[in-house]
Amino acid sequence: MAWQTPKTDWKIQPVDENGRYNGDWFNIADYNRITGNIEALHALAQELYPGFSIVSMPDQTVSDFPYASIINNIENNLDSIVNSTWKPPDYPGKKTWYANGSTPTVDDLNRIEGILLTLYSAFQRQKAVRPKLSFELKGSEF
Repeated sequence: MAWQTPKTDWKIQPVDENGRYNGDWFNIADYNRITGNIEALHALAQELYPGFSIVSMPDQTVSDFPYASIINNIENNLDSIVNSTWKPPDYPGKKTWYANGSTPTVDDLNRIEGILLTLYSAFQRQKAVRPKLSFELKGSEF
């Protein structure tokens, strides 16, 4: 899956005069963006740090969503990438979610998507400066 710009400005807004909530909602498209970015990040990381795997995270629909195990897969995969590659200095570690417990807040979503963006930027820089061996083959430079 292709990398998509993460949403790192999740926020809560007060209700309007009619009592309607105006803040951000976590929807299936957000889940699929996050899981797609984890898969893209894993593929990029494999070029630099081969040899680790992540748990499959199939796209979800409204009827599949949300379960604690689904959010835990996000946390576990992100943690696996961090522990198998490079750990950002401000990485707070993973959270574990429980059925019928609390749900991810805007702070959790900002944390997850912020870590994804930090790792993606770092891996892109690492890939760009990776040493390359130049050589000639039959007089043509490669």
